[in-house]
Amino acid sequence: MDVARKSRKVASRTGGLLRGAALLVVVFLLFNLILIMVGIIATSWKTEASIPISDLLAEAMVELPLYLSITIIPILGVVTLLMVVLMLEVTVHELGHVIAGKAAGFRFVLLVIGPLRLSREGRNLKLGLRDAWDPHLGAALSVPTDSHDLRARTALSVAGGPAASLALGLTSALLAIAFSNGDWLGELFRLSAWVSLLSAFINMLPLKSGGMMSDGARIKMLLAGGAASERYCLITALSGAARAGQRPRDWDETWMQRIGELADGSLDDAAASHIAFYRLLDKGDIDGAERTLERLLATANAIPAALHPILHAEAAFFYAFYRRDLEKARSFLHKVGDRDLGSHYHMNARAQAAVLSLEGKHEAAQEKAASGLAHMERKQTRGPGWELDYEWLQALVTASPSM
Repeated sequence: MDVARKSRKVASRTGGLLRGAALLVVVFLLFNLILIMVGIIATSWKTEASIPISDLLAEAMVELPLYLSITIIPILGVVTLLMVVLMLEVTVHELGHVIAGKAAGFRFVLLVIGPLRLSREGRNLKLGLRDAWDPHLGAALSVPTDSHDLRARTALSVAGGPAASLALGLTSALLAIAFSNGDWLGELFRLSAWVSLLSAFINMLPLKSGGMMSDGARIKMLLAGGAASERYCLITALSGAARAGQRPRDWDETWMQRIGELADGSLDDAAASHIAFYRLLDKGDIDGAERTLERLLATANAIPAALHPILHAEAAFFYAFYRRDLEKARSFLHKVGDRDLGSHYHMNARAQAAVLSLEGKHEAAQEKAASGLAHMERKQTRGPGWELDYEWLQALVTASPSM
């Protein structure tokens, strides 16, 4: 059932993209056809020649292939050159984060460039395709293995991306000067210089959008110090501890208190609440976990809309599995809908399995939970609290009808 549903969703998205592309092609052809017809009419007026209306379209259709060969080839060339330069810049920028993180003593976790995904699985690196496409062309993640001088080291890791973009821009500018004879190589370096320097400038601006911070905003926060800076550093440290195999209940108590002291409704605040939610459940404090979940739901406005389905799946699971409140669980699951949660698929699977189990559909619940387990094993999921995710799914797979 899951395979069929995913196949339908992929087919629907593919069909939508194809329809959109076909529409663009039709609009482009019609636009060029109108331009040709206007040109023919203008020429006929200048030469005082008469062209019958019935022949105008036929003559325009004859000239269309030649006109397109003159206009499309340069456009395709520019677009191709721009895409090559853009992917080069994204690659260098994200590698800058990785290299700076390595210099700061961080442990590499993930690198995403376009459709490609390089991740650490245990001691090995795995290259594959990203789970779901999003507007971000690249991403990098490295986590600390200890808390020594964490603020400065985190700032170094964040600054690595803009620094790499700046270095690429300056290098490209020098190469553009060296190859200034007007050939395609000089144009490539010139375009690379503009794109990379612009990227470095924009990334260093202290911008915030949809709860997300630019590299510049994050560096500014880290250099300023204070509670928000400490909270972000401790969140990254806890993420590193989780990936090193430490369960939520064993996370540093002082760190947990510190990250929960600043309640400012930010995305970092939401991340801190989610971490606390896992820890309380691992310690068996269900009431405390519910209060934290309610607080997390109250900060939803600070969370990018793309993350809302993950939050709703978390709530649906909690109220089905721990509170056995079917109506509330269904309402949250309805908000998730048919959205593809990508690397967080297992969270949606356990939410659906918990609801199905509460509805008495035990076989369907076991199948859904098994698909979540298979996803975690295939992707080697190791985010904070992954042990709990695995145990919950196992419990739903082996649950008996009497439960």
